[in-house]
Amino acid sequence: MAVVEPSPLLDILVREPEGFAIWNGPPFPSGQPGIKLDRVPCTSAKFSEDGSKLMVTKSDSIISIFDCKTLKEIRSFNVPNVLAAVISPCGTYLQTFQKCSSPQDKNVVLWKIENGEYVYQLFQKNMTKVTWPSVRFSSDETVACRLATNEIQFFDPRDFSKGFVNRLRVPAIAALELSKAPGSYVAAFVPESKV
Repeated sequence: MAVVEPSPLLDILVREPEGFAIWNGPPFPSGQPGIKLDRVPCTSAKFSEDGSKLMVTKSDSIISIFDCKTLKEIRSFNVPNVLAAVISPCGTYLQTFQKCSSPQDKNVVLWKIENGEYVYQLFQKNMTKVTWPSVRFSSDETVACRLATNEIQFFDPRDFSKGFVNRLRVPAIAALELSKAPGSYVAAFVPESKV
C-alpha cells in the first residue's frame, strides 16, 4: 500500500500598509490563526517561484531574504537607489536594478544569496516590463540568459564568471521569454519591420 505524504502546512502571508506578518493556516484550533512571524516592516514582499525563499524590500534600500521553512532572515543586502529587485525561481539569486549616473556604473547586479557576493554585473540604461529582469532563469535554474542587441546571450548558471557561453543571433529581437518547465525552450519576439 502506498504511503500518503501529509500535505505541507499552509502559512498565510498577511500584507498590511506597514509591512507583513505570517500566520498559521487552517485548521484554526481556537478559531483564529496563530502568528508565526510578527510584523516585519517592508514596502514589498515576494516569494521565489519554488516557495523556498521570501524577498522583502524595506524602505531604507535594504533587501532581506527569508528562509520560508524557518522564517529566519538569512541574508540582507544594502542596495542604494534600488528601483527594482527580483528573486530567482529557486531562490539562489537576487537581481537588483539601481538608478545610475553613468554607463561606467554597472547598475544591474546579480547576487548569490548563499554568500551575499555579486556574480554578474552589467549596465542597463532603463528598465521596462519587457527588459526586466535582465537575466532570465528557467524554473529549475538550469538555463540563464539575457536579451542583448540582435541576440540572446546564455550563461552557465553555476558559474557566471565565464560571462556568456553561447549566443543565439536573432536580428531585431525586442523581447524573449524562457519556458517555465522544462527550461529548454526560448521564445523570441521580433516586431514587424516596415519595408
